[in-house]
Amino acid sequence: MASYTIIGATLRGRQGTWRIDVRRGVFDAIVKDGDGAPADAILDQMIALAVAADGPLDLHLDFSDDAADILLDAVVPRVEAAGLQGRVFVGHLTALTAAAPAQVHELANATAGAGITVVSIPTTDLYLSGRKARQAPTRGVTRIEELSAAGIPVALASNNCENAFTPVTLPSLSQAAWLASLTNYLGTRNQQIRLLDAITDVPRAAMATVVPGLAVGAPMGAIALPVADAVDVVHSSARPSWRFTADDACATTGRQRT
Repeated sequence: MASYTIIGATLRGRQGTWRIDVRRGVFDAIVKDGDGAPADAILDQMIALAVAADGPLDLHLDFSDDAADILLDAVVPRVEAAGLQGRVFVGHLTALTAAAPAQVHELANATAGAGITVVSIPTTDLYLSGRKARQAPTRGVTRIEELSAAGIPVALASNNCENAFTPVTLPSLSQAAWLASLTNYLGTRNQQIRLLDAITDVPRAAMATVVPGLAVGAPMGAIALPVADAVDVVHSSARPSWRFTADDACATTGRQRT
């Protein structure tokens, strides 16, 4: 079996929690808040470990909503000075979302010059970022929880698919609920059950005066979802494993749709 060393650190801004992992199967050190280790010192230590082990360096970096926390500008010159170009990976970088365009451009060019690979983690970053904002953070999705708490019926939907408005989505309501849980921090079971309601009961009630309800003898459709619990529809963005449409019912019974 080939042996390898991965050296990693999680740095939550300049005043945050530092975690160091040197994975050789034998070493795992954690530096926590209050230990007096400034970010620059941790970076120097990580760089030195990577050079000594002749291994890649993995940094979970700038996991913050504040541009003042950006450490990427401190990483770049250290990587170049140590000759680690092409062997450094930086994850998250969410603090860049708060930076001015000119600063982002400058850091992007410097990072490219240092041969650093950036790894974005959209699901984690969407769910965890923006929580410390003094006002509601701009997430691009309306405030579902607050509107629902006020007694407003809130439904979820997909928009036009694979066009200028939504170029990559699927026409999936379960995916809409899954994404809403990340953008609105709706992670508990009760919250996700309400998201399930938002793609089932809420739109059905809203359309009650337009779309007739079920009646004995009327054609109906059904789907089967591969989940053990209703909340898993949202958890896993479940897609139907089987479906039976009103058209299928008409073909089976010989009825015509009206």
